[in-house]
Amino acid sequence: CSVKLRPAKGIHLVLDRRLTNVAIATKAVDGRQIFIEPHENTTLIGTTDDDYYGDLDDIAVTEDEIEYLFQGVEAVFPKIREGRVITTWRGVRPTLYAADTYENELSRSHKVYDHEAIEEVKGFLSIAGGKLASYREMAEEATDLICQKLSVEAECQTHLLPLPGGEETPEVQALAKEFGLYP
Repeated sequence: CSVKLRPAKGIHLVLDRRLTNVAIATKAVDGRQIFIEPHENTTLIGTTDDDYYGDLDDIAVTEDEIEYLFQGVEAVFPKIREGRVITTWRGVRPTLYAADTYENELSRSHKVYDHEAIEEVKGFLSIAGGKLASYREMAEEATDLICQKLSVEAECQTHLLPLPGGEETPEVQALAKEFGLYP
């Protein structure tokens, strides 16, 4: 079975301190949207978006990528370079293939492939594309298709169930008081 992808590399920078209490979206030199946001006691900056065909076990972060993010954020947050990069996050998205399309304009949608319908390979499904934020929707579509193929009447319940730890809505004021934090 095969699924044609257009791998897209993205990085985030993690700075050594919290430089802002709010998330700020801005544009990089090429017009792409990037952001700076607080995360615990650090600051995140992201993200890049480049075609990637290298080794998935050795995804390097380049000086050019770091400068690209700093330059874009610096336009709206001039003190950004006061922070020091302490680590980076990087990954490769399994972006759906499209030719003649700038990498930033590739769809972030996902697709469930039924290889029985495509290549006559029974009992084999693939899922590609999407974003981390849409993983539950992706799982639901795959689960519903699997149930349909197995003649199982039940539908996926993931959209109805809270994630572990999310069973209750936290009381922000009480937590802030308990831990001595600003709400």
